[in-house]
Amino acid sequence: MGVAKLKLAAVADWLLNQQNVKVSAVARRLGVAPATVYRWTKQGGYDALLAKSVRPRKNKPWRKLQARRREAKKLTLKKSKIGNLFRSDFPSCAAIRAEMVKTNKVPATISRSTIWRDLRRSLDSRVKPRVCTVDPGDHARRLAFAKNAVAWNARKIMFTDESTISINCGGRRRQWVPKGAKADPKLMATWPITIQIWGAIGHNFKKFVIIRTNSYEEKKASKKKRDEVGDDSRGGLNGTEYKTRCIDRGPGAHCVAHKWKWWHDGAKCHVACRPILINRGITVIDVPPRSPDCNVIEQLWSLIKHRVQYHCPQTRQELIAIVNKVLAELTYAEINPFVDSFRSKVQHVVDSNGTF
Repeated sequence: MGVAKLKLAAVADWLLNQQNVKVSAVARRLGVAPATVYRWTKQGGYDALLAKSVRPRKNKPWRKLQARRREAKKLTLKKSKIGNLFRSDFPSCAAIRAEMVKTNKVPATISRSTIWRDLRRSLDSRVKPRVCTVDPGDHARRLAFAKNAVAWNARKIMFTDESTISINCGGRRRQWVPKGAKADPKLMATWPITIQIWGAIGHNFKKFVIIRTNSYEEKKASKKKRDEVGDDSRGGLNGTEYKTRCIDRGPGAHCVAHKWKWWHDGAKCHVACRPILINRGITVIDVPPRSPDCNVIEQLWSLIKHRVQYHCPQTRQELIAIVNKVLAELTYAEINPFVDSFRSKVQHVVDSNGTF
């Protein structure tokens, strides 16, 4: 019975009880049949209407939704100051989800993808832009290099590079900010837990080495020691470490045995080891500056980071374990297509006349 009919039933019930009139008189006053008044009173009348009006209201689903989004936004914008830099206390959707589950703000069944969608509605995602070269000289060098590289056999090249992986599911260069706000460069300068990896890939070949697992506090202490001895380096790999921890762990011997070329950029440690590679009979490719788009390992880093973030690491030990697991599960069938895409990459540089 609807609310309107219940109201009429209540009126009929009141007329019958208070004024002690006949059912036919009530029916005439309400404009209905006597049988209708009788049926209404049998279905509850005034008591049913009262019970319907005072029943407890159910919680609206959108209330919980708004509360969840407010809590996710609050945790995302929470920062801690370390020295002259700021660090996000919850740098990933997985960390936000874990904190909200811990404090009983959301059920344990909620996914980090849901948190990501909530953040997209209330915040803007800012990515630190990559600065591409606009120097015509760089464009000319890139074009000349690409014209020669088109004829190379990519399966005879050892592609090497370093990359950094953090616990931030959006990448080290992504930051959530309020709507319309700009990214904070001090907050983007560092993330709490990162590891640095060196990798070398080729056709049916892979080698990866974790070379740095320092937190920000350890990096700061290391920089203080370098300042005390007058070392102006940035704390990355030096030539000795690059030789012993990277070249001598398999890739160098593989290039000598199969007469492969060696690809690396112009980092200081790479330049320092160039004579060592040449003395071993390895041809070192002179890669033009600001040309990461020509190195096929860059796309492989994106695949590795995506798979690492699927496991939502929260601590340094978890991050290292998951990275080792992902690297071990990487197959040659997945690596070889990246190697074979080298020709299309350099051809794109030629078609764009050396620009990006």
